[in-house]
This record gives sequence, structure tokens and C-alpha cells, in this order.
Amino acid sequence: MALAMANRASRRVLMANRDGNPVGREDHNVSGSDDETFMPGPVPVFRKGASSSPTKSESTTPSKRKKMDDLVNSNLRLYGHSDDESDNAYDDDTVDIDDYLYGTEDYPDPSRVLWDSFPQHDADGESLSEDSPQVIPISWLRSGFNLSECRNGLAMHEPTDDEWDDIRRSLPQNIRDSTLKNLRALFPYNCKGVSAMLSLVTALLYSGVSLQKGTISINVDRKAFDELTLEERRKQFDVRLEDVLSSLIFVAAKAGAQRCSKKIADYDKFLARRRTMDPEEQSFHLQRRQWLEKRTHLCNVCWWDVDSTTGATSFPAGKDPMDVNVNNSFTNINDIRSYVRTHLRSFKEPGGCALLLETIIRCHGVEYIENLKGNLLVCNCKESIKDIGSSNICTKTRTDDCMTPQLLSLLLTGEARSSYQNWSGDTFGIGLLRMNHNDDTPNNQMLRPLKQIWLCQGDTGYSTLFLQKKNLIGKEDSLDQPGKGFQLAHWNCWSAELSTMQVISTLLEAEPISNTVSEDSEDEGKRVLDSISARIRKEHKRNLASSTNGSGEGSSPITAEELKSIKSHPDDEKYYPGQYRRWRFHFGSTGSESVTPVDAWIPFYRLRGRQRMSIEMKFAPRIVALVRSRWPMATVRDFSPSGQYPIV
Repeated sequence: MALAMANRASRRVLMANRDGNPVGREDHNVSGSDDETFMPGPVPVFRKGASSSPTKSESTTPSKRKKMDDLVNSNLRLYGHSDDESDNAYDDDTVDIDDYLYGTEDYPDPSRVLWDSFPQHDADGESLSEDSPQVIPISWLRSGFNLSECRNGLAMHEPTDDEWDDIRRSLPQNIRDSTLKNLRALFPYNCKGVSAMLSLVTALLYSGVSLQKGTISINVDRKAFDELTLEERRKQFDVRLEDVLSSLIFVAAKAGAQRCSKKIADYDKFLARRRTMDPEEQSFHLQRRQWLEKRTHLCNVCWWDVDSTTGATSFPAGKDPMDVNVNNSFTNINDIRSYVRTHLRSFKEPGGCALLLETIIRCHGVEYIENLKGNLLVCNCKESIKDIGSSNICTKTRTDDCMTPQLLSLLLTGEARSSYQNWSGDTFGIGLLRMNHNDDTPNNQMLRPLKQIWLCQGDTGYSTLFLQKKNLIGKEDSLDQPGKGFQLAHWNCWSAELSTMQVISTLLEAEPISNTVSEDSEDEGKRVLDSISARIRKEHKRNLASSTNGSGEGSSPITAEELKSIKSHPDDEKYYPGQYRRWRFHFGSTGSESVTPVDAWIPFYRLRGRQRMSIEMKFAPRIVALVRSRWPMATVRDFSPSGQYPIV
């Protein structure tokens, strides 16, 4: 809150010192209607409606964009609170709308709520002084939304050979001894948060999300991405990426517009309480309300600097972070797709992930973002790489992996949530899987998304998991049936590899579903998905389903304390390294100096139920633990490529 007040105070000082003639005598209105047109180009601009007569300056400089400070009468802006007045000096019930009428130049620097937790360095790795302007960290300026060479998903940008030689020499010993040693793009070269953005957009490509006529749809009548041939994916990638990015920005823009509409309602209540106002005061409040209403049709979009001589976009690749500037202006919400199409290359080039986040944050509005608690990105890449063991297992539990639940929920729902509970990705049809974080397990809507596609959080960051439908027998919502076999595919943006595996659900009894919802018979020729009763039953089943299959002792989640209490026989580990199925185990805590009785050691083949599952959770490949966070007692086998486990 203090930061928000400081920013508002600084803007008021800026406005108080700004010279310029009142614009009230000229027609500087930007239409907020649906007919407002976005003119593509290196800089977003607005075209006035036919009823507006252009001024002389506009006819000579058609590409000059309009800013909110150009739209609001400067005298009216100065009529608000000054630095010598308290926030309540004008009226005890005054509704502060300054943050909704800000100009684009009021926030020229990168967003601190995103980048403040990152160490500030220049291109040479030298630390910047505390009074230096905020910069986008270089670990976010290296990757954009580019299709991998195998065309199965988005991939990280890799360092050059010279850069890789320097990185490899500085790798800690634990990474040199693991299978991660050949991952050139691994953090901290690219931030873990970048893996979240690339994996999220990959998931949305497979979900088929599209922005159509002001609504987001996941049931577009077109061929699914995983059904396209590799050549078709190459040809259609730009169009489908445009759909995904437009949808993500649209969620943020609509959320910002709804908050603006709520502020209008509060402002109307304030005006209704002001029973007596002189004509000048009444005109002032009326014009402010009109500009606030126009603001509900606009969203703030960003782009990189434009070269003043050539007019071409100056991309961040190879530039010092101090020289990377984010420009922004307002455009109509209905023109978001045109904005993305115009700047699609900026999103695909290095730095595109940061540009998308900057745009989304600014779409939500200054007031909402400044009042969020903490940072939306909390980078721990340098600490995480020291905690990765030889089996790619992180020895220290980290709940966020750079991207906080606030930012992830903000991207998927338009509202920031402090945990992974009480929200879902149903707008985009995807879910979320996490490993060994029983303190904040995703809810049933996240575990059972509308489409069988999951964003996965693992030890090395984020990845994508989805159902392969080619060999699926039955319907997609039958994956919880006892003994059901199906194939999953896993995409890792660090290694740019697609892996597949066979999953067989547990043979325990199916999940009990309440009898309050009966089976609905459908008339022949009628689609079940079109039936309202079938939709209600499907949602009811998602809400009632437990986070695990089966019942009894194995139905409750395995806790971290249980895993910690498991001991493996040291001789078995010595003679059969990595072959945990040949080891003996002991369950239960014992003192550090106490000797475990010989008959207390149980070989793996004799384990049943929860004990066996606990061993699998602790010693099996991490991808198995990830899959079992959705199907706890399932069998996972037949990995492809053969003999390799996906990195998660």
C-alpha cells in the first residue's frame, strides 16, 4: 500500500509540473465502442471514428499513438488531490480513480512486482546499484515462444558454444554427476519461471484454446494439435500461437475491465451522496466518470523499442538489460488479437516470455497489481541447482519454483490466489500436477481437467503432460476405471524431448459416486456432451472424486513424514545401486545410533499396498511420482524412448 501511495504521489507531482494547453477545446476522444479499429504497425495506434474530424497534427503524423494523459483534460487531472492534501482531504468518501486514468508514460519501467526478487545485473554479470532503474533479468531475455525442431512443443533457447563452455566449467558437482549435465539451457541460464511459461503455452496449444468473438473457446471445430502432422504443425503454428497468446491477454484484460466497472459503480455511489455540487464541480466529476467508462473498453499492451532511423523493432537479443525498454499504450479489448498478430515476432524472439508477462500485468491495472502481497516471481534458480541430487531429485522442497501460485492463478483465472486451492484452469481446459507437496495439493478440478492436459511442477521446473488419444479405448472420462490402460505423453522444454509411457490404473474398486445424481439415458442421435443433465453429472463427479483411487488405507495421501521414515538396507544400496526393487526396507522411525533388527527388513517383492506405493513414491523415477499424484496406485511402464525416464 505504501508503494501504491508513493507511486500515486510521484504521478501527481509529474502532472502538477507538466506544461501544456488544455485539450478540452479539441476532439481528442478515442472511441470506446466496438467499432474502434486497431491499426497494425510497429507501434499500436488508434484510428478515430468517422464522426471525429482530425486535427492538423493528426493528419501529418498518423502513426502517433494516443495516451491517457492526452485524453484527459490536464486541468481536470490537476483538480484532484495534490501532494499537500491527504487522500481524504477532499471528501471522507472520495473514490480514488487516479490509478484508472494514468498515462502510459507514468509506468515506463519494467514491473517491480515481477522482477524485484531477481538480482539486478548488466550483460557482463556486474551487479547494478540499488538506485538503478528496474531491469528485466537476463535469464528472461533469452527465450521466446518458439516451436522446437521436432515440432512437439515449445523449447528453451540454448547458449552458444562459447557460453556453454563457460557454463559447463561452473556447474556444481551434483549436476555433473546427474543426467542434467548435458542440458545446455538449464537454469539459471534460463529461469525456472520461463519453463512455466513455455510449458503453459504448450499445454494450451494441445488444448486448442481460441479467442472468438470476445469469448474463449476450447471446443473449436478444427483438428487437434496432437493430430496434426509435423508439417501441418509448422504451417499452423503461428495461427495457433496467436490464439493462445490472445486468450491469455484477454483473460487479464477482461478482469481489468471488470474491476474498472466496479470502480464506476463505487464512483456513482459517491456522486449520489454528493447532493449539492456547483456546476464546475459537477462537470469535473462527470468528465472523470466518462473517461473512466472509456477505460473499461481499453487494455494496456506492450512492445519493445523501435529504431528511430529504420522503424524496425529493436529486439532484446544481445542487448544489455539496461538498454531493454518496454513501451506501452492502450488498445481496445476487442483488438487484442490484432495486437498479438502485429507483434507476434516479438513474442517468438528472445524475451517474448517477459513481454507477455509485462502485457498481462499491465492489463490487470495498476491499483490491483500494486496491492498484491509479495512478488509474483520469486527466483530461486541458483539455490535449486545446488539441491539437485544424482537422481534429479531435489533434496529441498520448494513450493513455488520461481513462479508463485499468485502468478499462475492470475494467468489462468484473472485473479491472484495464494494457494493451489479453490480455483481451476477450466477456462482453458487444463489442470495442474505437483509432486510431494501435500501441504498444498491441487483440488479435484485441477487434477481432473476438462481436457486431459496438465501443467506439471517437478524438481527441475515445469513440463507438460497430456493424454494420447490415438490408441485410447473408450471415452476420455473413463481413465479412473479399475485396470484402465492408456498412454500419456510428456513434453520437457529444457531438453525439447517428447516421451511416452503406458499407465494402468489400480485394480481397486472405482471411486464411489453419490446416488443423488442418477444416470441419464440419452435419446438415440443426441450427443451426451450437449445434454445439460450429463454436464451436471460430470461436474458433480469431478467435485466428489477423491484425490486418490480406491478406499481404505491406501486412499489418503502419503505424507513427507512417511517417506522420511523409510530406510533402505545399506548393503543392498552398495551392491545393487539404483535397483531399488532388489533392496530391503524398514518402515518406522529409529534412533540414529539404534540397530534395526534383521527380521525388520522387508524385501521389496513382499511389500503390498501402501508400503509398496511409499517405496515407489520415494525411489521410483520422478515421472512415476508425478503420474501417481493423479493416479496414486497406478502402474507406469513401457517408457519411450526405451531405457530413458523423462526429466521433470
